[in-house]
Amino acid sequence: MTTNILTVRPDTLLLDAAKIIIDHSFNGLPVVDESNKPVGILTQYDLVGKGSVLHLPTLQYIAKNLQPGEQNKFQAETEKISDLTVEKVMRKEYLTLSENDSMEKAVELFAAHHVNPMPVINDDGELVGLVSRFDLIKPLMTLKPSS
Repeated sequence: MTTNILTVRPDTLLLDAAKIIIDHSFNGLPVVDESNKPVGILTQYDLVGKGSVLHLPTLQYIAKNLQPGEQNKFQAETEKISDLTVEKVMRKEYLTLSENDSMEKAVELFAAHHVNPMPVINDDGELVGLVSRFDLIKPLMTLKPSS
């Protein structure tokens, strides 16, 4: 479990949240309210899937290939995207783990559902960590192959 986690708020600009996900190679970010309680999750899938207004690869292509003086060509589209907040795209229904849950429970949830990552909450409903699929295979990386 990762305990030093980055989060975003529902009113965070979507492009700012996408930049965090890209810059850190995250699968997703928990979305929390002002009391650090999860209210949703934003994943890579949410950014590029489900018919999202923001199709990140297209936006990256435009940004890289936009020639000087062509900004007005995409102004309407970029204004729509630049004003979007996390709340418009985040999943409001998501799975969580309790800080008291076993790793076996995490394995079961990951096996049964297409989720990644999962917020970990304490008894007060506050975010205390994040478990990703990678956390489940980290212990395997220390094993030496048999000869």
